[in-house]
Amino acid sequence: MIFLTWFSRMREPSWYIFTRCTLIACAMLCSALVVLVWAGNYSVSSSLLHSYAGHTAAMALAVFSAGGIGSALMEDILAKR
Repeated sequence: MIFLTWFSRMREPSWYIFTRCTLIACAMLCSALVVLVWAGNYSVSSSLLHSYAGHTAAMALAVFSAGGIGSALMEDILAKR
């Protein structure tokens, strides 16, 4: 519950960073899903597409984590002003 109240008190730059990184992470996960559907069953010819989808999903997690940390740091900097 404390986490939800923190979201309601976020300042505009922190909220912007968090929402944009969340949207980018969702777009990356959707593109990984599209690549997996396009690749079909795992075979030798589609192994590279499965690898790309795995890397894209991992990078989506990295983008989401960076957005969360970045917005928390921005919130801390703005709170000290």
